[in-house]
Amino acid sequence: MMGDWKKGEASAQSGFGQRVGDATTRPNGGNCYACHQMTKKELSYGTLGPSLLGYGKVRGNSLAMVKYTYEKIYNPHIYSGCSNMPRFGHNGILTPEQIADAVALLLDPKSEKTTRVTSFSLPIRLISFMNASIASETYISRR
Repeated sequence: MMGDWKKGEASAQSGFGQRVGDATTRPNGGNCYACHQMTKKELSYGTLGPSLLGYGKVRGNSLAMVKYTYEKIYNPHIYSGCSNMPRFGHNGILTPEQIADAVALLLDPKSEKTTRVTSFSLPIRLISFMNASIASETYISRR
């Protein structure tokens, strides 16, 4: 279930496919950076999905984690029916090989996404939301 992390990086960077005018002879990309932060070097990334900085470093690369990560990319609705993440495999956007490459990008110890990350960051919006939740809980408990 783990492929080549270098191919996974190329696919994660590519936003090609599923658009009007895209050639069907070229493989689709995952466009992961549109929703996720995957490296500190990336200047422009989306915050719709969670940060994937250090994904493999934090979770390890056990067989269970490889299977979970593959399934989460293939069909995230298995774990959350209201997920905003596209069902890349289920809808045929990415091939099984491309998904295996993405898994390797996140979990392979040789991948820079796994070995070079030293901290985890949350988007500012989430931190603000968490602080507001804590403040409201404190207010409610003091009443």
